[in-house]
Amino acid sequence: MRAKKIVLLWTKAIFISSFFIACGGGSSDNSLTNRTISSNLEEVIDDINGNFNGVSVTAQELNAIEGVSGAVEGVNYTKALQYALSHGGFQDPFNPTAEEIQKVIDEANGAKEKFNSFIQGESVEKPTKKEFEALGIYFPSSDINTDELSEVLNKKAQEDPTTVNTLSKIEHIVDSYFKVTSILAHKNSDEITIEDLKNLAIDGVDSLEDINLLNQIIKEKQAKGEEIKTLEELQELIYTYIS
Repeated sequence: MRAKKIVLLWTKAIFISSFFIACGGGSSDNSLTNRTISSNLEEVIDDINGNFNGVSVTAQELNAIEGVSGAVEGVNYTKALQYALSHGGFQDPFNPTAEEIQKVIDEANGAKEKFNSFIQGESVEKPTKKEFEALGIYFPSSDINTDELSEVLNKKAQEDPTTVNTLSKIEHIVDSYFKVTSILAHKNSDEITIEDLKNLAIDGVDSLEDINLLNQIIKEKQAKGEEIKTLEELQELIYTYIS
């Protein structure tokens, strides 16, 4: 398996290198500017096809590509490019056009603006699953309630804006959301932690004794066929039995 992966990486590297040589990227008489632009486009191609070099394309690199503009800091364009690939956004992922790249940037920027407006309380329109993914926030399951998740993020932002000011922090909240909701849906045998509840702006559980009791109550209710379907119901359960 490892040998096959190495061969695949080598093949992709050769393919990309050949593409740029054919375009003049390997010519010794190119100007520094042309070589820089080729390097920027090469980074985009690498990101589209899996980010094998482990380096994410920057907004500055995207804007340096001819026919591309408007990329801003704070958006994970690497994941946005990969999302576009998985949804037919590139006719040839090893030869993306400026128009295709620009469309990814515009959609990601629009998603960011809508996302920020909602979690900051400036808009009541919740981000859709597609807009979450355009920002590079992927869900481990398709049956996730993005409306409820958006409400969690909005509540976290009202409590402390710094808890949702980076993509990694938001992803951490998403992880806790998926874990807790999958436990409530009988799809996960793990136990809820105090950190999970704090990530979801659920209060009333402050000690190891409290969280152990909560997990016990959840299991007992599930054994009786009693469902806890929403985070609001989970919060009410805590207020009733623990707080």
